[in-house]
Amino acid sequence: MASSVDRSFCLARCSDRGVCFASAEEHFCVCYDVDVDPSDCSPLSTSTTIPDSSEGFWISWLLLCLVGTALLGVFWAVGWLVVRFRRRYRVVLVREGSEGRVAAGRMVPNAPPLEIADP
Repeated sequence: MASSVDRSFCLARCSDRGVCFASAEEHFCVCYDVDVDPSDCSPLSTSTTIPDSSEGFWISWLLLCLVGTALLGVFWAVGWLVVRFRRRYRVVLVREGSEGRVAAGRMVPNAPPLEIADP
């Protein structure tokens, strides 16, 4: 039969991650987490290698710069077309009646700015 005892009786105090039990033969740990070393409840040690990602970094940086340049080019082209379209069409004010009040503004291609036309 086993009974729980103070962690100081177990190896490495069960790494403060389990309960120490005493049996007739020995002291042993029962760990809270199942993915640890059952003898002392220490985390299992694994080794990993860092892949050489310097090539991927420069490729992604180059792609980011190309996409950014393309977006700036598209925004500039759209802005240029909008300005060009707005400069091509002018509003011509049309007078109607003897009072000379302006009744309508018409969009006329290539008209000089603020030209007043008599009907």
